[in-house]
Amino acid sequence: MRRSTLTTADEQARVRAERARQVALFRYRLTQDVIDVRLSSRQRGPLVQALADREHDGPFGEKVTVSRQTIDRWCRWWRAEGFAGLVPQPAQVPARTPGEVLDMAAGLKREAKVRVCSGSGHAACVSSSSRLAPPDDLSCGNVRQGGVPPWPDSRAGGLVA
Repeated sequence: MRRSTLTTADEQARVRAERARQVALFRYRLTQDVIDVRLSSRQRGPLVQALADREHDGPFGEKVTVSRQTIDRWCRWWRAEGFAGLVPQPAQVPARTPGEVLDMAAGLKREAKVRVCSGSGHAACVSSSSRLAPPDDLSCGNVRQGGVPPWPDSRAGGLVA
């Protein structure tokens, strides 16, 4: 019998899915009395307000209060999608840096030339401002002694000193 091993990413995804399921169950337990289709709007209103006015045991044991607007939103989600509508979705966070800027930065990085310190064969003398420095500003001895930060070499997957 072959046993599959979970990677860290798989384990994290499993934990996130379980937490999302617990949140959805909490939302359902809280709204189950007010999502009854036999209730009129007039009957549902006081029930929702009573839920909003008190504290509840949250999905992870903490005390929580839920606003009337949130309860109404959960009820709409239930009517539209059923239980799946109550499961929280992962955040969809757009990139903050525009694509054009990222493309330009990648192009500039490709164009960067690594200077070789005079006669030593070490790549890149770098000033403290992370810009290429003229060879007379820094000696390769400073690079070896750790006085200057190493040059990032993306091709080698690490740092070159």
